[in-house]
Amino acid sequence: MSSIVFAGGQTFSFGEETYENGGFFGPMKLAYLQILAVFEGQAKVGSDDGDFEVNAGEAALILNRTPISFLYPRDRHTRVAWCETAPSAVSSLIMKSWRSGPDIVPLDNRIHQLMLLGVELGGSSRSGVNEVRNTIGQALCSSFTLAVQDKEKLGALPDVVQRARAFVDANFKTQITVADVAEAAIVSRQHLTLLFVKHMGLTPARYIWHVRASQGAAMLMNSGTPIARIAYECGYQDPFHFSRHIRKAFGQTPRELRSGKGFRISSIDAEELESTSF
Repeated sequence: MSSIVFAGGQTFSFGEETYENGGFFGPMKLAYLQILAVFEGQAKVGSDDGDFEVNAGEAALILNRTPISFLYPRDRHTRVAWCETAPSAVSSLIMKSWRSGPDIVPLDNRIHQLMLLGVELGGSSRSGVNEVRNTIGQALCSSFTLAVQDKEKLGALPDVVQRARAFVDANFKTQITVADVAEAAIVSRQHLTLLFVKHMGLTPARYIWHVRASQGAAMLMNSGTPIARIAYECGYQDPFHFSRHIRKAFGQTPRELRSGKGFRISSIDAEELESTSF
């Protein structure tokens, strides 16, 4: 896949949705370029250009030229997030390279955290927020390109690692252990650790704390939630542990991280779409 090149002036919007027992979204009648991240469950995407599935622990780059809909299987908990922009902002060369269908990659840490940062900004149209949101959107597209290149070089992440990551992403707020992650991934703790180190470059335990710290940092920079509440919501046992870990991970205290910190209408508002839960 070639690098994603924009013609300039592109704007982005972000969104997220949770379907406790499945649901449906669409049809989106306008043309969009979007990155869809599936944290839990599954998305079945349908359009005249073809149907495909995006599973938990995966992200898809979707360019639709015809109406597109998203079906989330009934009786299955699904959590998704997306980043979208106008395809007219993309160079014609790149448009041609996507005619063969969507790119689907493992939902790596870069894509995951950038998506969360974009979602955390919400729908504010203040100029400062717009600039940050659009910068995150561009970074997300670049990160997706890198993920495709990594996939082509190394192959897709093993199913075991994808199941483990999806479980951590869904449950990092609770006191999960490596044993819990291994059980969810249907593998022994030892084998899970070997696979994580080989494919992720870190142990399952470090991945859990990485997700917690990244989510905590995103909440610090993009919300006014009290620090103590952020600590508990991100799976830390107390604010002191949270503070020490944030300082170790980012070189700043939570307060320092918080103090250091264009608008696009989302497809939901632009087309007056409704999300239906089963």
